Amino acid sequence: MKPHRCIVPVLASLLFCAALAQALAPPTPPRPLWIANPKSDDSAFIYRIGQASAQPSPETARAAAFQNALETLAREILTTLEIEGDQAALSARVKIQGAEILSQAVHVEQTPQGYSCWVQVAYPRSERNKVVEDIANGRELDSQWDAAQAAFARGDFHAAEEGLRGILEKPGSREYISFDLDAAKKMLADSYRAQKNYLEARHWYDNLAQLSESGAVRSQAQEEIAALPPPPIMWALKDRWKGRSVGLVCARRSGGAYEAFGALARVLRQESQQAEVKSADLTGKLDPAALAELFEVEDLSVLDPALQESGSGVVLAVLYDVDPAKSAEPGAIDTVVQYLVMDAARHQVVDRGQFKEMTGTQSADRMAVRCADILVRRYLAPRTPALE
Repeated sequence: MKPHRCIVPVLASLLFCAALAQALAPPTPPRPLWIANPKSDDSAFIYRIGQASAQPSPETARAAAFQNALETLAREILTTLEIEGDQAALSARVKIQGAEILSQAVHVEQTPQGYSCWVQVAYPRSERNKVVEDIANGRELDSQWDAAQAAFARGDFHAAEEGLRGILEKPGSREYISFDLDAAKKMLADSYRAQKNYLEARHWYDNLAQLSESGAVRSQAQEEIAALPPPPIMWALKDRWKGRSVGLVCARRSGGAYEAFGALARVLRQESQQAEVKSADLTGKLDPAALAELFEVEDLSVLDPALQESGSGVVLAVLYDVDPAKSAEPGAIDTVVQYLVMDAARHQVVDRGQFKEMTGTQSADRMAVRCADILVRRYLAPRTPALE
């Protein structure tokens, strides 16, 4: 069958219109020379071209081209470090910061498929070097983690402990490690527990219980803590005082002048030692007048010579103040215990308080033990804030 004669003129008209439209359409601007001949790297910057096509708008095309340039930079870093694996997945983890599109280095074209875009990006060498260093640091930590796991698996808990402490104490970025830091902390706590070092085990379980972002990890850490032997009464203060040494000022007054309360200082030093908190008795460095200035008006300057000599970072000052007129009455509350906690670095009192006691005819040694237990368990441990 022959085509209808009226179709031929119509087809001719359509072809003519298409040709006319093409002839009248604005010509595609020539691509700038920097696309084919990008700027050469220099001592300060690395330059790369990013390209994207078939995008719905010029803005999305520009953003996609910029992202393409960042991916190119990331892949080059991985190649330099000879890191094998899924390059797309690995490069997505590389954080390229500081890269910027050069001025007058954006070219957009519109095609039937959408918008295409080319950009030229400058990336500071200093930022690249930092990423390379961080990735290298991550690879080293990964290697240490593998060794620590192997040591733990064969029961060499001391070697595992040393390796894990190296991981957790190593300075630098942990942006590119392949393991979970919580897992390293948990294994370190387990290593200490296996060696019966329950205080250090508690320290790392406490760290997980307080700082982990995982509710399951926090819950498990709490269970591990509950299964450990009870800690020394001053254990909670070790981290709160940032591991600083403690200067003790323990005084007693019984209706007269201030005097050193040696029995209380001995008990508090013993408790500090059990909690692995360094301590020094500063009471002997202060005369009765200085003790009065400290407890009556909180003149902290009287402590300066003793602090310079001892290097103490925290001061715990306790006054055991007995009213002898009441001590003769059976069961009478005849004592007020006053305490101050001072941040030596800031020269500032961070906690203060008092509680009442019954001394009567009890010996100084017995009252010292009771006073220390009440002071730490009921006041310092639950109330004293962490130092800055």
